[in-house]
Amino acid sequence: MAALEPLRRYSLVVMDSAGVLRAVLLPHQSTLGAQLQCVHAAAQLGRVRITLGAVGAGALQVGRVLAEELGYGGAAPATSVPTGLLPLVVQSAALPSVTLNSMLVPVDAGYSLLCLLPASSEVRAALVKESAEGQLIEELPEGLPVQLLQAIPGEPLQLSLQPVLEGVPVAYRTTVTTVLPREGGVLQLGAAQWSVRGAADSVYLLVLAGTAQQPELFWAAAPRLWSGELVAQRRFLNASDVPAIEILVDTLVAGERREQPLISGLQRGQSTPFQTISMEYRFGLRIRSAGDGTLLARLDNVLLPLGRRYSLIFVGSRAAGYSMVVHQEL
Repeated sequence: MAALEPLRRYSLVVMDSAGVLRAVLLPHQSTLGAQLQCVHAAAQLGRVRITLGAVGAGALQVGRVLAEELGYGGAAPATSVPTGLLPLVVQSAALPSVTLNSMLVPVDAGYSLLCLLPASSEVRAALVKESAEGQLIEELPEGLPVQLLQAIPGEPLQLSLQPVLEGVPVAYRTTVTTVLPREGGVLQLGAAQWSVRGAADSVYLLVLAGTAQQPELFWAAAPRLWSGELVAQRRFLNASDVPAIEILVDTLVAGERREQPLISGLQRGQSTPFQTISMEYRFGLRIRSAGDGTLLARLDNVLLPLGRRYSLIFVGSRAAGYSMVVHQEL
């Protein structure tokens, strides 16, 4: 039996998923801003992680975890969040790390509940605001998860990715993860702009390359769902100003250091298919020009934990120098 405090609001969430009845009583948190609390009411999902993506107007607010290892019948602590459209990503807590759903959640000041709903196959969610009484729960539409890497050397650039980011500074080699509406959005840098649209069953990596005066946008897509608890997957992308590169694995054999070819002739703006790695080990890479073999950059002591996907993105210019960005995919 729960004791209720006088003059305090509560929400009683009753769920019956897969024939398993659960109930949780949640006291509302008093706040001047917005509070969001996540509740897991979908038994078929298993444990999940819920993260808040990047948002902001004028200043970038990076994402953070709202719920970790949240299981059926559980509720994460209420968290202070910005008001407005919030990009949320739901992922499996168990390996492999898989994006189950993404959504834009309209949050007002006050207390709100985000409920994961039971469904036959897809992951569904609904937002219940504190002011809601006697209303049917409406499912939130699925969004489009995107990852944006700012790969133009120099000072931070003012970028917009409407409708979630508006004129925010993003530094070189910084990756921003957020969610767009299902119909897509618009990426803008100065006078240049690109329409960002995609399929519901994929996640997208956008790489902003070139120069601030002549920017270019490179794309790489990946299936949203994949399997591989005991493997990792990696791919490479050339977002530098080098027309084509060679990627070699640095090895030590019988005390002698050698370079074994891995990727040949990776053209500027192109990405490789994902490669499967079945063992967790440390390795080194050497990146050379495909034209004359000039050593452009090296990456040492790289470890890619299993159960996840990675993009290794070669960035930079002759004037600013070159490097490799290791990005963990959604």
